[in-house]
Amino acid sequence: MKRVLTAIVLIPLVLLVLFKAPMWLFTLVVGVVAMGAAWEYLKLVDAYGVASMKALTLALIAFVFGYFIYDTFHPGPFSLSRLVIAILLLPFLLLVEAMATDELPKALPRASMSALAVPYVLLTLFCFPLIRALPSGVFLILFMCIVVWSGDIFAYYAGRAVGRHKLAPRISPGKTWEGTIASFVGSVFLAHLLFVHNRQIMEALNHWHLTDSGGLLDMSKEMLLLSGIVLGAGVNIAAQIGDLVESMLKRGAGVKDSGAILPGHGGILDRIDALLFALHIVFLYAFFSVPLNI
Repeated sequence: MKRVLTAIVLIPLVLLVLFKAPMWLFTLVVGVVAMGAAWEYLKLVDAYGVASMKALTLALIAFVFGYFIYDTFHPGPFSLSRLVIAILLLPFLLLVEAMATDELPKALPRASMSALAVPYVLLTLFCFPLIRALPSGVFLILFMCIVVWSGDIFAYYAGRAVGRHKLAPRISPGKTWEGTIASFVGSVFLAHLLFVHNRQIMEALNHWHLTDSGGLLDMSKEMLLLSGIVLGAGVNIAAQIGDLVESMLKRGAGVKDSGAILPGHGGILDRIDALLFALHIVFLYAFFSVPLNI
């Protein structure tokens, strides 16, 4: 019951922020989520017996999202130079801090495992505001969320009904090949429908005053069909891998959930583990199909 109630509250809030929040508020919300997810990841590092370096890592995440919010209030060409410099400096700063480690054999693991929060959490979630800034950004994010969430639902019910063959028993004993296949087929079918009918979807959202964003760029029906299938397949595969990766991290750390902030769902990282991998697929699609002007 807790799981259902949390979802009932959380999903409308996520959609409200996606559709209605101005860019600065959207970025702020994503930044808060990134800070929470990074904190949980660093706590997992602690569970491996390696004291993580939380202060510098979280400070960098706050700086990156804070700078992007600052930029939204100062229109002009967005420069990534400061952010790139900060991100490139972090591993070196962590290595310097690691020299204070009492047990020197743990110095490198402390720095390297802490630095992994940058590509795993920071750079991934920073794709959210970059994608949303596109004319088709709202649809692409909505598309990704629906494909990922529906894949989870298909996998859960198919796995319970007909699941017999374990997918990765060492990492996630509950996952089956039957659930994995059902997730892939179901979410790809839904993805192609979303792409083919993207104009109607966005027009309905505009009519209901939920958003004033347009749909995708003009494409032939054949290209929409192909794009929906290919992107849907990529998002589903990436999402399932992301789920398994976080399960691996938790099992290695000997914990059931990454946190307890979401009743019935565990931690923030537990809820966005699939998105952390799926976001890269959507970002690459957006990057190659629409110039991001960054």
